[in-house]
Amino acid sequence: MLDLLIRACLFAILAVSLNTIVGYTGILSIGHAAFFGIGAYASGIFAVKFGAPFWVGILLGLSISSLIGFIIGLPTVRLKGDYLLIMTLGLCEIVNSVITNWESVTRGSYGIQKIPVISFAGVNFSSDFSQLGLVLGCLILLCFLSWLIDTSQFGRILKAIRDNEDAAESLGINTMKYKIVILIFGGIFASLAGSLYAHYRTGITPSQFSVEISIWIFCMVILGGVGSITGCVLGAVLLLFLPEGLAWLRYTEFFSILTSIMGNKISYHLPMLNQMLYGLLLIAMMIFRPKGMLGKVSVG
Repeated sequence: MLDLLIRACLFAILAVSLNTIVGYTGILSIGHAAFFGIGAYASGIFAVKFGAPFWVGILLGLSISSLIGFIIGLPTVRLKGDYLLIMTLGLCEIVNSVITNWESVTRGSYGIQKIPVISFAGVNFSSDFSQLGLVLGCLILLCFLSWLIDTSQFGRILKAIRDNEDAAESLGINTMKYKIVILIFGGIFASLAGSLYAHYRTGITPSQFSVEISIWIFCMVILGGVGSITGCVLGAVLLLFLPEGLAWLRYTEFFSILTSIMGNKISYHLPMLNQMLYGLLLIAMMIFRPKGMLGKVSVG
């Protein structure tokens, strides 16, 4: 349960940070796993190969994510709709390809192993309770900053860009500047989540930062509600705990009945059942709750 709660907090950080991009500014992005991976590998490589302290890896990951967010943001923010979606998809594929094939640095598909647990300011976060407190604190900080953005003049400008970019430009708003700033902000917290994830799991591989993870994070935002901080946290918790609920079916009388009817092969179909339920859940949300459970705006 502690492991689930820690991972739920980490993915909630990813969902809330993506919401600042999608929900506040209307930038459709499915490249969030790229920044997630950059933070994880920056912390992991510097901790294992150079023995650097935790905060050095975090700062490096944040710096690289900010730089990439700025570089990618320059051409990306000029695009709209499907073209923008494809651009962010390409970013995710590029980053995943680099960490998979740059074997001299990232060890390729073997990944980075034996990453030390977090130790900062004389405090060792080796227990699950201390890890939970750390990631929960980071999540609360992000939610507070997101709330400040939402209620500030900066947030109102972002929403004006989201609702009608042409009208915002006609009022003299430099929409490109605001889009780049929010891309960097979202990338920084995704990178932070990656650093925390790497030191918590003590081992990372490229498959943990694939396009599928980006889509999963995007689904958390859609399910919980675009534009809603609470909704994004709720979406992350639901999609993390749903597979565990299905795993619990193995120990119920209902599963015994299914096994007697379909044989032992039913156990091999549980992962497929997960994906089917995700799809059905999203379809139902699009039909009955287009804005998500607690959403304020529709996507697209």
